[in-house]
Amino acid sequence: MNKIVITGGLGHIGTSLIPKLLYNKKNKVVVIDNLSTSTINIFFKFLERKYFNRLNFIKIDLSKKFKPDIFKKSNIVIHLSGYTDQEKSFDKSVNIIENNFGSTKNIVLACKKYNIPLIFPSTTSLYTPRKKKDVFLTEESTELFPKTPYAKCKLKEENYIKKKINKFLILRLATVVGYSEGMKFHTVVNKFCLYSKLNKKLPVWSTAYNQVRPYLSIEELVENILFFIKNNSVQIDGRTINLLTENLSTKEIIDKIKKFIPAKIKIINSKSMNKTSFELKKNFYGTNTNKKFTIEKSIKNLIKMLNFI
Repeated sequence: MNKIVITGGLGHIGTSLIPKLLYNKKNKVVVIDNLSTSTINIFFKFLERKYFNRLNFIKIDLSKKFKPDIFKKSNIVIHLSGYTDQEKSFDKSVNIIENNFGSTKNIVLACKKYNIPLIFPSTTSLYTPRKKKDVFLTEESTELFPKTPYAKCKLKEENYIKKKINKFLILRLATVVGYSEGMKFHTVVNKFCLYSKLNKKLPVWSTAYNQVRPYLSIEELVENILFFIKNNSVQIDGRTINLLTENLSTKEIIDKIKKFIPAKIKIINSKSMNKTSFELKKNFYGTNTNKKFTIEKSIKNLIKMLNFI
């Protein structure tokens, strides 16, 4: 039996990943969450699927002291916990370093103690803003310019992981798009879909309409994580990789939403607005090439799930 620990497991990514992991009867999943941004009723849905004999839940604040033996005999740790709202990270009341870096530091030390491979989701926001316009980037890019407190903390976490352990895989995730049971609506595409369904104007940054950014469908993200877990002896070897589905402009995103629901925009300003475009090179890792993952499909599925409004 493979013991897989998922921190922050009741969030956007975790609630899409858990059912896929439990589908394999050889997997036992331990979900750790402090319930600060999620509710326990999300967990009940997995119990209803009769996975309870291979699914455990532990409520812990990982940024505080805890007994590391909860990680003992784990085959892998997927560290998804932490604040993820970049805009709110400017709020001084949200201590990103104490919470996000604190929990990562404690988890890394536990992984080091028990020699456990770690998958850590970082962010492609590390690459912005750029000194040059329209830069095409790969993981080998050495110029990192994190602007938000959230992105700056991610870089600090990356450096700590690289310093302390060897068995890790850092995934620099593009903006994640798509439905899950634990999703929030603070990321741009998901928020635009919700606002359109509520007949609210979409808040578009004044200089962002034609800017290009990388986006990642949650379906493709989950498939890649499953691949990395299955091949952890080869893949989780101290690498840092970018994960994305498509590079798209805000205009292209809105046009895709309009295929399924009417949408109107409202021009606004933002502290974290970057004034240049950037694109990432698309690589194929665990993605099944027979499945064509697109942001449009993820948008379509999300809007379909919002039809109850």
